[in-house]
Amino acid sequence: MNLIKPHDYIILGIYTVVLLWDYMTSGDFGEFLIFVLAGVAIFALNYKKYKGVSNKEIMNWQLFSTGWIVVLVGLLAIIFGYDQAAIFFNHGLLIFIILLTLFEVFLSSRRLKNNEDPAR
Repeated sequence: MNLIKPHDYIILGIYTVVLLWDYMTSGDFGEFLIFVLAGVAIFALNYKKYKGVSNKEIMNWQLFSTGWIVVLVGLLAIIFGYDQAAIFFNHGLLIFIILLTLFEVFLSSRRLKNNEDPAR
């Protein structure tokens, strides 16, 4: 099982560019960027679900990509400061999306325990 596939690098790159854009530009792009980030996250999860990927691989990807975003936001907050962030600290929607992803990981782990893997 390979955790990161070639198209996953593109998705992680989009996450990184959106968060860097949020920290490095000053303006009212926060609303637009949050929808771009949410759209990429939804696309990434649906792409994997409809490609016949197992629940375990989807769960691992969700954990990795959520961890990537949280670590990147923390690192950027340390480098650029708390005041530069327009998305993460000023909008509860991104925090809600991360919590929703963690809830989905919890449900996926429950499905794995009960051997309910539709990709098998």
